[in-house]
Amino acid sequence: MSYRIYHTEGYIIDSSTSGESNKVFTILTSELGTIIATAQGVRKLESKLRYSLQDLTYAKFALVRGKEIWRITGAEKIVNIYDKKIPVQIRQFLARTLSFIKRLSPGEAVNKRVFEEFDNLHKAVISSKMIRDNSDLNAVENLMYLRVAHHFGYGTPSEKLKAIVYSPSWNIEIRDNAIDLIEETKKELASILSETQL
Repeated sequence: MSYRIYHTEGYIIDSSTSGESNKVFTILTSELGTIIATAQGVRKLESKLRYSLQDLTYAKFALVRGKEIWRITGAEKIVNIYDKKIPVQIRQFLARTLSFIKRLSPGEAVNKRVFEEFDNLHKAVISSKMIRDNSDLNAVENLMYLRVAHHFGYGTPSEKLKAIVYSPSWNIEIRDNAIDLIEETKKELASILSETQL
């Protein structure tokens, strides 16, 4: 029997061990949404996949759909968010953001906007001076969480926040607006999380 192989890029959010040498991964993908996938024998020293399947890695994946779970048949690492060249506070911020996406994700429903939002943010914060200090980080993080919540269909942004929530960009102007509107952003995000009990 032949199986269809799906090709997609994605970020490994986290993983857990399964059996003696297998692992189960949560992956935010560009084409399939947030999925659960297993890799057979990946914990063995001789596994060709083990270095491409580290937590917080952005990679190209080859996947086969099983009855209950996806199976990873190939992977090629593009970059790991925990690369030491990336400042530690940025690495931790991106890791927290992926965990937040997992928390709000309704399962394997495809939502390309969430992937694109994180991918754009990832590229912006590691390739520019957008984050200068903790104040910048706090404002951008809260705005990112609010954008993710709205992409998943939670709440409607207030008139004050519509421009920065609906903007497809991450840049210095958005950062500065996020700083100016930090209290409104925090209030709206807290309301969404309280109402949805997420």
